[in-house]
Amino acid sequence: MHFFTDTSFNGGTRMSKRQLKSRIEDLYGRLDDENERREELLFKLSQTERAIERWQSLLADMEALLK
Repeated sequence: MHFFTDTSFNGGTRMSKRQLKSRIEDLYGRLDDENERREELLFKLSQTERAIERWQSLLADMEALLK
């Protein structure tokens, strides 16, 4: 049974319910992967920001010692 059509996406071919569900599951899987990657990148960013803050603090302490 072919009754789902998205002419702008798949060139006018019809998709069965099974194909449509499979496509949706694939897209959800990709979203999950992207969300995991996003979380990893946000964690690395927070680590980098903390390292920068420590470095700036160290520089400020060294400048204070020089005066």
